[in-house]
Amino acid sequence: MAQGFAFAKLGPWPAGMAVLGSRLDVPVDALFDAADVDVMPTGAVESRVEWVEAQGGVTAHSIFEHGGIVYGVIDGYLSTLSEFGYMPFHPVDQRITWTVLNGYATFASADGVFRVHSESVVPVSGVVRTDDDMDDPLVPMPGGQWVDYWNGRLLVARGPKLLFSRPLRYGAHNPMIDYVMFPQYIEWVAPVANGIFVGTADKVFWLAGRTPSDMTMQAVAGKTAPGVALVVDGTFVGGGLSGQVAIFLTTSGFAVGLPSGEIQYPQARYIKDLPLFRGRLFRVGSRIFAVKEI
Repeated sequence: MAQGFAFAKLGPWPAGMAVLGSRLDVPVDALFDAADVDVMPTGAVESRVEWVEAQGGVTAHSIFEHGGIVYGVIDGYLSTLSEFGYMPFHPVDQRITWTVLNGYATFASADGVFRVHSESVVPVSGVVRTDDDMDDPLVPMPGGQWVDYWNGRLLVARGPKLLFSRPLRYGAHNPMIDYVMFPQYIEWVAPVANGIFVGTADKVFWLAGRTPSDMTMQAVAGKTAPGVALVVDGTFVGGGLSGQVAIFLTTSGFAVGLPSGEIQYPQARYIKDLPLFRGRLFRVGSRIFAVKEI
């Protein structure tokens, strides 16, 4: 893909977007309608950055950006992407999810958890026990459908289980105690300071606690879009929020999960019965995009 450039800026309209009522009811410091623009935090608008197709006929998924490098799976190969095209460097035959671990782009598949460095892929390693102490066994950290980092532990969702690594030993996992079982398949995970939001097929759960053995589970929301979740700084959302918050997509628009486990629905007044779809959530500048998986 090749990136275009914004070419015009207008405004600002500090009162924001007035989406209810008629044009005659819109105050002079508000905006009634806009297309193909990004609304900036100041209330100004600028032409939306465009993307044009540089190479067609390829299958692309599992896109992730870290440190100015864009990764993705292109026609069965993990690749780096730029305005000049893509450069494949490692075979991947499935969809993967990403996180950042010790400054490295890190992904999980059903086969395990792997770190990417200088276009090489290596398993995330840990100290694994070689003795016969079966009361405290350690095995390599398994893979799964979602990976994230939280409070010194690697998190991997594998089916209905949320797996935890050993503290600061990201490649080591105790299968006897380092997990929390959920009633359904886990669709997404969004960790914040005081706990972890976990989205399943029908509900969102809040896990509060510091270790898997002392965590409490509480259902806090209903059905969400599978895979559509993201953790951002609360100042990005506004409203006086601080610290990390979870963003996920519901039938009432984007929901915000607070560090207390509380859920807010800032768009519920305007959005009802939004169709849900499997996809991914991305932040681009001052906007959040929910992208449907094909």
